[in-house]
Amino acid sequence: MGDIHRTEVDGIEVTWRIDRTVRIGIVEVRNVSGDRIVAVFGSGRCLDLVQARGRFPKFEKVWDAVRHEFWQSVTRGDK
Repeated sequence: MGDIHRTEVDGIEVTWRIDRTVRIGIVEVRNVSGDRIVAVFGSGRCLDLVQARGRFPKFEKVWDAVRHEFWQSVTRGDK
């Protein structure tokens, strides 16, 4: 499993990692402004980015930021 990454946009923080198949695995979604966990996913049950977008469409900006940071990490070889 890859390193844990955190991305925050508009008070929503997503904890994610890059898995063995070079895919985004969403671990946790948190509303940091209200210090409230929106969702947590176990290691074998992480959502990929497409699933996360479908399940939490109102967080579109943070999903876009996660995708951007993912591609930065992959192209740098940070996996």
